[in-house]
Amino acid sequence: ADGNLVIGTSGHGIDFSANSHAGGMTSELLDHYEEGTYAPEGLSWNGSSWVNVTFDAITRYGRYTRVGKICHVVGYLTGVHVNSSFDNTLAGVSLPFTSINATGSYGVGYTTHSTGFVSDGYTTFFTQPNTANMYSMKENETNYNTWSGSSGLYMMFNVTYILE
Repeated sequence: ADGNLVIGTSGHGIDFSANSHAGGMTSELLDHYEEGTYAPEGLSWNGSSWVNVTFDAITRYGRYTRVGKICHVVGYLTGVHVNSSFDNTLAGVSLPFTSINATGSYGVGYTTHSTGFVSDGYTTFFTQPNTANMYSMKENETNYNTWSGSSGLYMMFNVTYILE
């Protein structure tokens, strides 16, 4: 009645199959759109697994837009003092949805501005398949770029990744 297109059944959407497509195409149906907010969690490696970091004081804010199986996230963590039980390091951030479980399907993220990262305050991230997390990496190295130290740290980030 108000002019919006409403899809009345779950799993249905806008079908683009009348258009030409590339080899390897798996779907021509746009069946999901969503915008929202979430509270990102910091992650640290405890020596055997990734765990949520407990912060002494923090503002956590994230906003996402999901179109089909693509999700774009922007967010920030500010007023941070990482709990010393994790050696004062933060090496990952939680995401609102689980990424696709497929070889080579890593999303890429980056900090747009931050303080506290080992590499001059900026770092890149990758999404791990079949998790709702992204992890920081040092350029040309295999270990994690950690965010560490004293209070007053902040990080603004962006990431785009593929969903299951």
